Amino acid sequence: MAELLSPAVSIFIFSLASALLPTLTTLLIHQHHWGSIVIGQVAFFYFLGCMLGPLWSGHFIRRWGLQRSFLFFVLISAISTIFQGVVVYPWAWMGLRFVSGAALSGVFIAIESWFVKAVPSDQKSHSLVLYTFLYYIAVSLGQLLLILKQPAGWNLFVTVSVLFVLSLLPMVGRRMLHQKMRQLDMMAIYRVFLVEPWGSVLMFFSGVYLGVIYSFYPYYLALRGMRESQIAWVMMLTLAGAGLFQLILAKIIKRYRTTTILVIACGVILILIGLLSVCSVRQVYVLSFLLGGVVCFFYPVGLSVLTARCVTEDVVVRVSVGTVFYGLGASIGPFMLGPLMGYCGHVGLLIFLALSSVVVIFSTLFQYDSKQSSGC
Repeated sequence: MAELLSPAVSIFIFSLASALLPTLTTLLIHQHHWGSIVIGQVAFFYFLGCMLGPLWSGHFIRRWGLQRSFLFFVLISAISTIFQGVVVYPWAWMGLRFVSGAALSGVFIAIESWFVKAVPSDQKSHSLVLYTFLYYIAVSLGQLLLILKQPAGWNLFVTVSVLFVLSLLPMVGRRMLHQKMRQLDMMAIYRVFLVEPWGSVLMFFSGVYLGVIYSFYPYYLALRGMRESQIAWVMMLTLAGAGLFQLILAKIIKRYRTTTILVIACGVILILIGLLSVCSVRQVYVLSFLLGGVVCFFYPVGLSVLTARCVTEDVVVRVSVGTVFYGLGASIGPFMLGPLMGYCGHVGLLIFLALSSVVVIFSTLFQYDSKQSSGC
């Protein structure tokens, strides 16, 4: 477990900064009166980068190893963030967020592969829960930067870029690890889907949920009349719930069937959506904490399913494929939600989350396990 210390510190600092960008981007688009459709388009290009990034990030991981690739992807993230603060134009932001998403996918593929490789097969679920716990605690604290500085100008973009660079320090001087992996291409993605279809579907819906939460929940709160400081606290609580609920998931994932956990989680989401539709602004704080905790069950569970029966040289490919399906869901979700919220207002987000939960319940009930473990 000592091998996890440096990547854990690095990803904590990196996530502290990276999670602020979706909230900051959404609030600035709202301030510029670009509309909900532009929010969806910018989010679509960002998560499209997350989806396509694994197709080229594997080349760097194979050639440079996990550490050097991580350093490269973080530097790309820092540079694209600086440019987003300088060039304030919708189409420019779409392109810059695409680059940022592609780099971000490389960062998380490298780190998640490290967390999977560092522990025995029967401990992968706990390792990934630890990783997601650190990630969501970091992203929740990152929201508080909005309270320190108003989301205007480019000073917050500079702050994010500086934190990106600081996240490199724990990895400097680390022993170089080279990961044996197979080439990731469309056929590899198709083969992984055939072997682990349910894990792929879970990663897709994880992307749908989280893409919507990251991109549109601040906008939903703004439409309900909340100020920037209030939105920052609500987003902090939402993502803090995501982190703390990972500890609950670590306790129950070995005791209950995954299908049971996911069906109950979807049922809880539907209840919370119903309460959000009638609650007061003060009650939003508590309900957002619970909602953030439950919707984030899907990512570690899906990634655990994808990598549970996989030989070592296939770990990075499986994680990469998981990122592709996550990015696909996170691209489609905001892209569809933008017009819906333009028509229905803030209620559109609740309708979308409810429909997604119903689909997840049916797909979980009718899921089938892979018959054999094979390479990617």
